Amino acid sequence: MRRAAPNPPAMDTMRCHAAIDSALASMAIEGGQVAPEVEAMARRHAEGQMAWATLHRHVLEAHAATAPGTARPRAGECAQDLYSDLRTGVLKNRLGLQQAELLSAAEFNLAFIATIALKNTPPPKVVDIAFFRAIHKALFKNVYSWAGQIRTVSITKGGTVFAFPACIEGEGRKLFKAMAQENYLRGLNAEVFAARAGHYLGEINMLHPFREGNGRAQRMVFEKIAQGAGFELLWRHGAALRGEMIAASQEAADGDSSRMAELIRAHLHKAPTLARAD
Repeated sequence: MRRAAPNPPAMDTMRCHAAIDSALASMAIEGGQVAPEVEAMARRHAEGQMAWATLHRHVLEAHAATAPGTARPRAGECAQDLYSDLRTGVLKNRLGLQQAELLSAAEFNLAFIATIALKNTPPPKVVDIAFFRAIHKALFKNVYSWAGQIRTVSITKGGTVFAFPACIEGEGRKLFKAMAQENYLRGLNAEVFAARAGHYLGEINMLHPFREGNGRAQRMVFEKIAQGAGFELLWRHGAALRGEMIAASQEAADGDSSRMAELIRAHLHKAPTLARAD
């Protein structure tokens, strides 16, 4: 039996709707769409008309109900096939979904509500590879058993070859150590923050440390970094932003993070500072 989802900290109505809009955009940047009924339930929660645990349970049960059976590893599967079911090619998942379109819908809906909850948590004192992994686990733990775990296979996308698995932990530590030496970008004005965040987001994107869900996880990490620096990073118009983000990521991979910095600056706002986690 699954545990009930803990209630996220209280958030005022206007900020809660802004968080929903930003979470919708983050899903759309990845080419996904949140079901209208799931968005409607999130809006009801924002208005105080639905408890968080009820929202979470409805979404989880709706997708679990469509599962035809749990896909399990088969004897003889080799390392590169551990994430996907050999019969269907679909990523193995906790919901037992064996059709790509059903898994995609479940993944985006569940990641959407997890994103809303994460948006209202305080920024951490330390941002490192362990925090990155914790964010990924929080987003995808209801979908994938390997949520928060560093991938063990090599991956590419659109001609870009991401970090080899053996290099991810070491390179990640170097990047986050460098960011720590810049005090996680705290105390900077918006323009300088965006420039440095654009640089680091481009670098961290090249890690792509997880088998799936990298973009959504790394955007949340940078939302927390922005929050710790006294800003809010609120994404908008996700479908239109998708192409810009892809282009910015490709340019950053080639050493030019200026477009990534421009995208961050366009979505960066001053925000009330929340207490940091102990």
